[in-house]
Amino acid sequence: MDDELLRIGGLLLTQDNLCTEHPMFCVQQRIRDVGFDVSLYDQHCWHNRRQLETIYDDEAGFTQAPEGDEWEEYGYRDRWETVMVAFTRPGCEDYIRQNGHNHPGGTRIYVESFRRCQEMIYIREWLMNEAKKPVAT
Repeated sequence: MDDELLRIGGLLLTQDNLCTEHPMFCVQQRIRDVGFDVSLYDQHCWHNRRQLETIYDDEAGFTQAPEGDEWEEYGYRDRWETVMVAFTRPGCEDYIRQNGHNHPGGTRIYVESFRRCQEMIYIREWLMNEAKKPVAT
């Protein structure tokens, strides 16, 4: 366990923090909210109640709205929701490698800050300080 903590501390010392003080790397999943009034949203989809099929205007091959009375038009929006937080980008990449299949809307790695969360800042600083210490042989 100590070796793993030292490895994490070393990553904290050397990783690109993307211009963020006290960064936390977040895995986010895309959530698509559907069912809004079409006059309020630029993104539209069409839902077929009989065949339980939905066509989104951002899909490959989309050219125009489907024809027929069975299609209903809705507005939608995409938003990103954090599902996991790590100290390092490799921590997020490892999560996506193991669990990305459970997020069919897609994932991304986004950087936020532990700003004003002093206990997490203390843990980050401790990990980095431990990684700076000479290794006993």
